[in-house]
Amino acid sequence: MENRPPPPHPADPPAGPYPPQGLQPGQAPGPPPYPNAPYPNAPHPQSRVQPPVPYPPPVPAPAPPVKRRRTRTLGVLGLIIVVLATVFTSAVGLWLVATTTGPLDGDPKPVPPLGIGLAVGGVIIGVVGFVLSIVATAQGRGRGFGIAGIVVGVLAYPIIGVVSAGGLLYAWR
Repeated sequence: MENRPPPPHPADPPAGPYPPQGLQPGQAPGPPPYPNAPYPNAPHPQSRVQPPVPYPPPVPAPAPPVKRRRTRTLGVLGLIIVVLATVFTSAVGLWLVATTTGPLDGDPKPVPPLGIGLAVGGVIIGVVGFVLSIVATAQGRGRGFGIAGIVVGVLAYPIIGVVSAGGLLYAWR
């Protein structure tokens, strides 16, 4: 009986100088041939690809939207309302102080309800004009007029107070 080595385990790599499979003795190993080649010297498959399609022509950008010029109407309206409300409320305050305040030693007269209604209405209209001036300034719709309306609206109440105090001078003469 010959002395043979045990058979190798199936997971072990083959031992010994065996030629790679598929080569003839004396043939050098090289890159594998292209699979499914129609004949041995077939050109590479990418050489048969169609030339790339050129990009389509560029699409022109859409026209920019037409900017409408914003009118100054809101700012002008806010300024006019604030000025008119300030003048009106100042006149009402002057009238109320002059008619209800008597000499320093006398009793004051009651305030007529019409005077209270006119004064409150003038203040509410002034606040509306003040808010319109703020909106006009924020939106750029008559920004200069809106700023002027804000300034007049802030100064309106001191102006009304000073004019109304002038009614005391009339009443105390």
